[in-house]
Amino acid sequence: MHPRYDASSTLPQRPEALCNSNEKAFTETRSKPQILLVEDEVPHAALLQASIADLAESIDHAQTGAEAFAALSSKKFDLVILDIGLPDVNGFEVQRWIRDLPSPPPVLFVTAEESVEKGVEAMRQGAANYVVKRADYLTTVTDAVTEILRDSFPSPLHASLFRVRARAESGETTSQLVGQSEAMQNVRRLVEVYSATDATLLIYGETGTGKDVVARMIHAESARKEGPFVAVNCAAIPDALMESEFFGSRRGSFTGSVRDREGFFAEAHRGTLFLDEIGELPLHLQSKLLRVIESGAYRSIGASSETSVDIRIVAATNRNLKDQVDEGAFRADLYYRLNVLRIAIPALRERRSDIPLLADFFIKKYVSDGNAPNLTPEAIEQLMAASWPGNVRELKHVVQRTLVHWRGGPIYAFAIDEADTPVVTSTFKDPPISQAALIMELSRHRGRLGPVAAALGVSTRTIQRRICEFGLHLKDFRALKY
Repeated sequence: MHPRYDASSTLPQRPEALCNSNEKAFTETRSKPQILLVEDEVPHAALLQASIADLAESIDHAQTGAEAFAALSSKKFDLVILDIGLPDVNGFEVQRWIRDLPSPPPVLFVTAEESVEKGVEAMRQGAANYVVKRADYLTTVTDAVTEILRDSFPSPLHASLFRVRARAESGETTSQLVGQSEAMQNVRRLVEVYSATDATLLIYGETGTGKDVVARMIHAESARKEGPFVAVNCAAIPDALMESEFFGSRRGSFTGSVRDREGFFAEAHRGTLFLDEIGELPLHLQSKLLRVIESGAYRSIGASSETSVDIRIVAATNRNLKDQVDEGAFRADLYYRLNVLRIAIPALRERRSDIPLLADFFIKKYVSDGNAPNLTPEAIEQLMAASWPGNVRELKHVVQRTLVHWRGGPIYAFAIDEADTPVVTSTFKDPPISQAALIMELSRHRGRLGPVAAALGVSTRTIQRRICEFGLHLKDFRALKY
C-alpha cells in the first residue's frame, strides 16, 4: 500500500486558492492540448510521450505524486495521464486532489495491474478512461487520448486527431514494405500493378500488419502522387461528427458552426482518400459514401448545391466485410463498389522469415547515428518464437522498448511482453525463469550475479544453474560496454 500523501503540507496553495491567482492560465485558449504525464518508470514515459507527441502542444512529465501536485498547482493541463502505482503516493490520491481543482482536467489512468477492481475504482473516482499496460497499450492510449480530447478543442482539431490516429494504426508510416518472403513479394507485385490504375481498392489485413503502408505506397506510385493523401480512421470518429468530418459544413448550419469547414472529401480532391477500418462506418454514412463513389459529387451540411470531387478511394479493414454484408451490418452494393481491386496483407506469423529483417529495419530507424546494435542468435530466436498478435506494429513497439534500456553492445534479448515470451522449463525445481528474461538481466547488469538474482527474485545459485542449463557464458555479458 502506498502511504497517503498530505498535499496541504507541501503545496504552496490549496486547489481553492488557485481559482483567482491562476485564472489567466486556466482560461488560456490553445489549438492543441497540454498534457501532464505522471509515470515513475522512465522507459514507459518515453514511449508514451513519443506515441502521443503529435496530439499535444506540450507534454510535461512527473515521476512522483509530489511532482504532479507541483505541476498542477502552477499550470493548466487539458489531460492528465496518471499511473496508479507511484513511488510516493497512490494515483487515486492524486485523482482526488485533481477533482478539487477549479477546472479539473480529465484523467486517464494507466496501470500495470490488470484488475477489474482497479478499473472499477478508477471510474468511480471519476477517471475518463483506464488502460492496462499490455502489448498494444500504446495504441490503446492514443485511442483514449483522442476520444477524451475530441470535444475540448475547435472542430479543425478533430480532423487532425483522427489523421494522427490513422498514422498510429499503420505498422510503419514510411513508404516501404520490409521483407523478402513470397507473401510480401506478392504484395509488392500487386502494389505495382494497382498503382497504375485509378480503380477503388480494398486492403485486408489484421490490425498492425501495415495496411496504411500499402495505401501510401500505392498513392506515391500513382498518377495522383502530386495530390494529397488523406488518411482517416473510421473507427475513431464519433457518429455525431462523421457527416461533417467527411462532407464539411457551411457556417450556421448547426449550433457552434461559426465558419465554413472543408471535409475529408474536399481535402483529398485530386488525390487519394484512405478510409481505414471501413467496416466501422455506420449504415447511414455508407449510403452517402456509395453515392459519392457513383456520382463523384457530395453536398456539405447546410450547402444548397453539390460539389464535384476527383478522388481515388482506398479502403482497409481487419474484418470480413462479406460476413458483415450477410449480417446486414454492411451494404452489399457498397461492398462490391469497394472490392474492385483487393490486396490481402499477411499476418507476421505467416511470414516469420521477415521478422529479423523487420527488427533490423526498426533498430536502424531508431538508432540513426550509425551505431545500431547487432542481434545475437539468442535474440533472433526469441523474436522467431513469439506469437506476435499485434503483428508489425507490436514488433516495432518491442524494438522501441528494448532500445530504451539499451546501453551499447549487441542485443541479447528483446523486451517482449511475458505472455508472448516462451518460458523454457528445466529439470531443476527452481522458480521458472525464461531464457529471454535471464539474458535481459545479465545484459543489463553486465553478468553480475547478485543484481541479476535480485532483479529476478531468486538466489544466485539458481541463476548459476540457469546459466549452465541455457548454455550461456558470463564473459559475454561482462565484456559489454555501456
